[in-house]
Amino acid sequence: MPIPAQLSRKIHETFGDEAAEAMVDWMEQADARRAELRELNELSTARFESRLREGITTLRMETQADIAELRQEMHTEFADVRQEMHAGFARCDTQMAELRGALGEFRQEMRANLAEFDAKVAHRFAALMKWSFVFWVGSAVTLVAAQAALAKFWR
Repeated sequence: MPIPAQLSRKIHETFGDEAAEAMVDWMEQADARRAELRELNELSTARFESRLREGITTLRMETQADIAELRQEMHTEFADVRQEMHAGFARCDTQMAELRGALGEFRQEMRANLAEFDAKVAHRFAALMKWSFVFWVGSAVTLVAAQAALAKFWR
């Protein structure tokens, strides 16, 4: 930035020609350095932004790769879980079939045992009826004989 003529004249009057020239040179150098610093700052900012964009791009690519890898792992794990579930369901179906078979065998056994029990109960009932008949016949014969004996006795 150039020094205004009025300021330059005022510096010459105040400090003298030599000091004024030195001061003007110093101010021009400071102004030039400021421009250089501004350029360096802009270059540094541009370089930083470029690196930042590269970093963001790299991070996005790595993140996408990580997500893709995670998805693949999840698909693999879910496939494994599905296979284990199907195997477990197959085992459950097999065990249920075995239980149904065992239950069928148990029912047949129970039917056979109930039939045997019914036969035994019928046999015991028949035996009880036979002995009951023998008891009643024996009692009736005894009563008839007692009555006949009493009738003879009272005659």
